[in-house]
Amino acid sequence: MPVAKKSNPISTAQYEYLKEDFIANINKNTGIHPYELAENCWDWTGSKQHFGHGIITNRVCNILGIFTAHRLSMYFFKNAEFIEKETLNVLHSCDRPQCVNPNHLRMGTNKENVHDAHERGRAAVLSGSENNFAKFNDDQIKEIIELRKQSKTYPEIATRYGCSRRTIEQICLGKKGYSDEVVVVNARRRKDEEIRELLRQGIHTRVIAERLHTSSATIVKIRKEMS
Repeated sequence: MPVAKKSNPISTAQYEYLKEDFIANINKNTGIHPYELAENCWDWTGSKQHFGHGIITNRVCNILGIFTAHRLSMYFFKNAEFIEKETLNVLHSCDRPQCVNPNHLRMGTNKENVHDAHERGRAAVLSGSENNFAKFNDDQIKEIIELRKQSKTYPEIATRYGCSRRTIEQICLGKKGYSDEVVVVNARRRKDEEIRELLRQGIHTRVIAERLHTSSATIVKIRKEMS
């Protein structure tokens, strides 16, 4: 029988079904079976979050409360470590969020995650299209400013680019570091998505607040939006 979280047991049949679904989304269409690349990255080729982590959703995931591919990999291949430290983050030694090779994964605290980011140079905020979390590239920033010079209103430009009026205003006025060379990094949206993902995993509000350095009120608000 497979080992599972005590609060969310699954049957052997469910375990095999989920693992088959998991494996089917690794290195898809490459013809390379993941077990043949023990030391290489296993690239998740299914659905992904906007910051790169794989997503897997089906009825068994709903029972387990696990919805990201890297956490599911820990569940399958490093179950004892995962169960013991399931409230912690899953950290990547390869710095590739799409990788689900258990040899590249470990459970760790948010502090360790931040430390890894600084050690590996991931904490720096890059400008232009080099920023992985950029909402706009450099050319789009220039287009926005040019439209404003042509007397287009903030709401008109915002509608065209699918963002808020306030964002367009900040870009055009050069506030908060927005300029022709700097892209917009929507950190709040990223954090909100992280909160939603942790809530879907059944993590307690207090734990999420401590992990992401945010208020419990913010988490409660997002929980209500999801209900």
